[in-house]
Amino acid sequence: MLSSEFYSSLSRDLTSLLTDSSDYNMIINVGEEPNVKRYHVHSNILRVRSKYFSKAVSADWVKKKDGIILYEKPNIESDVFDIILSYIYGGRINFTDDTSSWKIFDCLKAADELCLEEFLEYTQDYLLENRKEWLKDNLSIMYQDTFPPSSLTKIQGYCINQIRKYPFMLFNSKEFVDIHEECLRVLVQDDYLEINELELFEKLIEWGVARTRDLNQTDNQTINEKNFDLLSSTLDKLIKHIRFHNMDSEGFYSRVEPLKSVLGTKFYDEMKVYHNKSRIKDEGTSNGVSTSPIPKSNNLLPHRGAIISKIMNLEQGAIISSWIDRKDLPSDGIGHDMSRTNRQGRIARPTIEERGNALNMWKSSGPSFGKFDILMQNGGIRLKHKSFVPNIIPLKDGETFKIEDYEVFEVTQKVENIVDRRERENGEIAVEIQS
Repeated sequence: MLSSEFYSSLSRDLTSLLTDSSDYNMIINVGEEPNVKRYHVHSNILRVRSKYFSKAVSADWVKKKDGIILYEKPNIESDVFDIILSYIYGGRINFTDDTSSWKIFDCLKAADELCLEEFLEYTQDYLLENRKEWLKDNLSIMYQDTFPPSSLTKIQGYCINQIRKYPFMLFNSKEFVDIHEECLRVLVQDDYLEINELELFEKLIEWGVARTRDLNQTDNQTINEKNFDLLSSTLDKLIKHIRFHNMDSEGFYSRVEPLKSVLGTKFYDEMKVYHNKSRIKDEGTSNGVSTSPIPKSNNLLPHRGAIISKIMNLEQGAIISSWIDRKDLPSDGIGHDMSRTNRQGRIARPTIEERGNALNMWKSSGPSFGKFDILMQNGGIRLKHKSFVPNIIPLKDGETFKIEDYEVFEVTQKVENIVDRRERENGEIAVEIQS
């Protein structure tokens, strides 16, 4: 027997209860004076549709009068609550081009508080698809208002990606000095933030000066020791995440040294040794090799900026970045030695010690790692679990190449059904790839 579903009529009939003043058992006063609006609602509907109301109407402290539950929601405006109730009763969300973006965002925040997950998902998608320019224009506000414990994870993710690519949309905004410390700390720790380390340091100083009571001077030369102590206290949880070892020495001495009191004497002295080549040679060199340590608080942190890769995660990116910066990181899963030949961003061809070159370009097929250990050919990639072998022809004999010269492939699907039993027994795996 076939079943039928009549959701449209169900939605219409339930929504009609909002205009029917009979049989309600709950009154909600929404908004603040003089704009308070009273709603006659049904607690059972609210309970099954909203986890928030499920707990609220069941609480021991809930007020009742003559069997009617009395509830107050002063932090939500009535025009927003109208949209929320339309969804709770009828399962409908009707945003139009005339609906204010701010009102839609207010609906999102209300839905977050009321635990309306379906509403949250739809409305975030709506803003991202239809109001993206508005989100960009209000990036700093969106970033703060969607910060955890908010459930607006899609909007938050969009904001973080925009700030990573265009950090000065936030750092040069008028709202920057009002940003909450925790929101700023997350950004200062972000490996993908595309900003010069010196500029980030100076932006933190700007934020700290604005947030430090009785500190009105913006001229670094006029800030006295007492004010430096106040500023240092304000920036205590932030300044330690600046990667001073990634600054150029000239900029460090000209732009950081005047504010060295903010860093603390011990930390500044460590960084000064790191940046002073002659002092490193005199005080930290043994047998021609520098032994002056990078400060522990900054150890192993890579240069900031995006790693443009769909097949490499942050941990793998940090490993490769550490190779470029000549630092040590555990890399059990990576067997190549990709050593840097100079300081201008060029790397030598990948090699395996005593095994020849690891990367090879075959004219008859395509690029491979090892001798057909990883072979890209005819829209697929074939793997053999064998060791690398010697006598592999290099990409460019004796020359270096820039990383931009690579073409990146994305592995999209593992196709197990095309691998026969013999290939499985031989340790071969076939997958589809997409350029």
